[in-house]
Amino acid sequence: MNEPVLRSKKIAFFLLTGRNAFINWMKILFLVFILFTSESLALEKSLPLTNENFLRKTISEVLEDCLKEAPFDSKLVWIKDEEENPSAWIVKEEMVLYLQRRGPVGLVKKEEIGKPDLLLNFRVIKLNLEYPEVKRRKLLGKSWVRREAQVALSFNLSDFEGKVLWSKRGERKNSDLVKVDELMLLNNKQYPFLSPEVPESSWGKYVEPAVVTVVIGALIYLFFANR
Repeated sequence: MNEPVLRSKKIAFFLLTGRNAFINWMKILFLVFILFTSESLALEKSLPLTNENFLRKTISEVLEDCLKEAPFDSKLVWIKDEEENPSAWIVKEEMVLYLQRRGPVGLVKKEEIGKPDLLLNFRVIKLNLEYPEVKRRKLLGKSWVRREAQVALSFNLSDFEGKVLWSKRGERKNSDLVKVDELMLLNNKQYPFLSPEVPESSWGKYVEPAVVTVVIGALIYLFFANR
């Protein structure tokens, strides 16, 4: 073994067993704690979207992929949900916003006088927002939950004689990480599909108590070993 390596080992042995061993061990444990939590602290600086806005973002991406090819040609359009899905309102609202941005397209309601030129039917195939898993980015950091939005929609455009002019299907899946203690602010209790259940974390149930026990035990041992 070369001399520099041997000298380094002697210095390390002295630091961890000498007079100030307890203080040195505390410094090491503090550095380990910083390493385990630094990434979680960095993630906390970003403000996540609410569940409703996160789902709307995913819906709008599907609409952008699909409706940009639809041949509206500045005509009056009536938007209709084929199956009257209870969560379809949020899709319809995003469709109206998209078509208003796209322009020039006229939007009408069924009860309005006069007949629209085109009928834009849509069907909600999948509209899910869920928390698939709870995880930690660092050993002693806060708990985070993975949030996932899945949207699949189908569209067809026809005239009022029933002739189909265009049809398409699109889907998109987005995911991110949000803090467990922020979920109350992100959920929308008014709509169950915007307030999914949070799964139990196996990490928090088994690993975390073991880690805390080991750390406390090590500190107690070092305290009495250096008296």
